[in-house]
Amino acid sequence: MGLDVVKAAIDGATEELVPYDTEFASVFAKTIAGEPMLVTDDDGNDYYLVPFEVPVEKRPIPIPLKKPVEIQKVEGKAVKLLSLDLDGENAVERVTVRSLKLRPIKEERTLAVVIVDAEDGSFKEASWVKEPVKYLPVSKAEALRLVFEKLRQDGHGLRLSAFGRPTIELVHRDASPYYPDWKITIGQMVFYVSQDGTVSYDEPPTATPKPTLTLPPKSGLVPIPMPI
Repeated sequence: MGLDVVKAAIDGATEELVPYDTEFASVFAKTIAGEPMLVTDDDGNDYYLVPFEVPVEKRPIPIPLKKPVEIQKVEGKAVKLLSLDLDGENAVERVTVRSLKLRPIKEERTLAVVIVDAEDGSFKEASWVKEPVKYLPVSKAEALRLVFEKLRQDGHGLRLSAFGRPTIELVHRDASPYYPDWKITIGQMVFYVSQDGTVSYDEPPTATPKPTLTLPPKSGLVPIPMPI
């Protein structure tokens, strides 16, 4: 059985921090675990970042109809519904369709992040805030968009279109372990996107031209026979 990363993070925080830090305990109690993120550091060691977030508020949509109905057709902003009355006869009702205004889900949901070892799930450390924040500041999709914008600006867009699908991973280089860089590989080019949105990369190595043999031009001299 593989490592249960979320359980390891919850157990580690509960045992190592909750009994000793009332502020963390208060924050931690308001959260649910998010999706763990695997990170590789410069030494090749892996760890998981486990965000703990404020739950998304679920608003049930009321259904006023009490009888089973069958949608027949749509006419403008009205829908004809066919329902069955108590006498077994069909009754046609007209229901006005109103557009629902949905509130967007807030990106600022994370209150705490727990780091656990990827090999054995041991608790390493944790960080928390009093007000929810967006985590990570730069998402995977945003990192890709920043890379392609940078490529277009530098004139590499058309050249990279033939290299196929990019590979993406999180790596810890020189910043905080809570804010790793996105490493994006496209063909022979490797890009790093930091959590402040900075994109860096090195130009791919150019192929060394093969040496060619250059023959001297022909001269009009006639070889002289050697005496025997």
